[in-house]
Amino acid sequence: MTSLPHADLIDIGTKAMTVRVGIKPHFKDFTVHENLIRNSSAFFKEALSHENDTDQPRIVQLPDCLNGMGGQFHIYQQWLYTGRLYTGKSASEDNRRQEWTRLYGCYLLGDSIQDTNFMDVCMDAMVKWADDCGKITQLETRLDAVEIYKKTPETSPLRLLFVDLIVEVHDYDFWKAEKDHDFSYAFMRDMVIALAYKYQSKTRKSRSLPPYKNSLGQSCHYHCRGDAPCYKSNG
Repeated sequence: MTSLPHADLIDIGTKAMTVRVGIKPHFKDFTVHENLIRNSSAFFKEALSHENDTDQPRIVQLPDCLNGMGGQFHIYQQWLYTGRLYTGKSASEDNRRQEWTRLYGCYLLGDSIQDTNFMDVCMDAMVKWADDCGKITQLETRLDAVEIYKKTPETSPLRLLFVDLIVEVHDYDFWKAEKDHDFSYAFMRDMVIALAYKYQSKTRKSRSLPPYKNSLGQSCHYHCRGDAPCYKSNG
């Protein structure tokens, strides 16, 4: 096991809080140390910026748009304490489809609570999934395109990775057979741009790998941190 600098120890403090995910009566509570989540998430930093006037642990209710994301928040809670993503295939699952949906669900959660490090960790895991597996059926493409494009902004790195993946794994026959689904304009526009780029790359002497394969090992191509240091630089 690697020995890390003593100065990098995180002061998690002694104050714990409750994060409530979901709407009554179908909600789930999670306990997290205030310092830990405040230092990781801009959403919680703002939510915890005022003093607690009672002796009771604080309860922060996640926005209604995150209703049903208890499973994703559980993964986030574990990541805060361990630095590990518990999203992999379980013994009861016969393929890695569930892993992909868990990963992009966690990414969407990270986007909502403004935790860029968590988003980039999830993105790196999705890049690895795309390289290792990268299989998405016609029905899954429809479902994912709706979900991802409904919940992300135009410049989202998740949109970029998803389109790169779809362009790489689906061929002419797939799109010819796709007649009954109304994809969003934004998705189709991104697809046309990506397909044009792929066509141009094929006309060159050596065709380049899809971007997510090129980014293995340093997948910052899909990161969202902006000018902030990459989470990998922190150990």
